Amino acid sequence: MGKIVVPRTKNRSRTRRSNTRVIAKRIVLAVEGRVTERKYFDKLRQEPFNYPLTFAPRDWDRTEPEEILNDLVRYRSQQERSRRKIDEYWIVFDHDDTKDHELKQVFKRAKKEKICVADSNPCFEVWLFQHFSPVQKFKGFAGDAASKGCSRVISELKRQFDKHYDKNKYNVSRRFM
Repeated sequence: MGKIVVPRTKNRSRTRRSNTRVIAKRIVLAVEGRVTERKYFDKLRQEPFNYPLTFAPRDWDRTEPEEILNDLVRYRSQQERSRRKIDEYWIVFDHDDTKDHELKQVFKRAKKEKICVADSNPCFEVWLFQHFSPVQKFKGFAGDAASKGCSRVISELKRQFDKHYDKNKYNVSRRFM
């Protein structure tokens, strides 16, 4: 059998085109909680989401927003010295009993340091609850989760999610995500 030869033309490019690939941002998180928040964000790092999230090492005994910010600033400077390219740095914390003027200082300093802030008011469970329904639509919150406190959010999670809900042992995959 003979060999088939396809002649080249002047207009035909010899370079192969590949599909365009978008590279996701590399994000470092400094979270307040050792268990609840990490479990949630760990799920986002897995299939099918595959978000490029990394956790900054933290002193878990220090849970005030200012302390979390300090830990993240220290970690960022280490990364910069090692020339690791990180696109975004985020701190994640609850309002808890933090005073308004302290929160304002954290937000102001984070902005100056170019660090993003994700705060939950009053507790991280508000994030979990949002997988079922916007908090604003939940009767008793009057558009503000803090009006009844974290216990109200947790009781609703138990009702809708799992009557045995425990913030340290919840199943991230169940019924949401």
